[in-house]
Amino acid sequence: MVDLLTQEEADVLPDGTEIIATWSGGNGPHRYTVHIVGRMRYAGDPKNDNPLTFVGKERYHTHVSLASPGSEPDTR
Repeated sequence: MVDLLTQEEADVLPDGTEIIATWSGGNGPHRYTVHIVGRMRYAGDPKNDNPLTFVGKERYHTHVSLASPGSEPDTR
């Protein structure tokens, strides 16, 4: 079972953290590296506008978990 992060936990992820995200619209899971610009955290390149907002465990939240080293996202 995957431990999904809360918004509060996502808001303190350090720059360079490897995560797995499934976006609130259902796209994913995808592996990303967290990047910080100002006070905002992004999944991947901030120019692609993937802010880590609306993170949570509910059905329509963006689901974020920490990636294990060498792991691939479960795409089943």
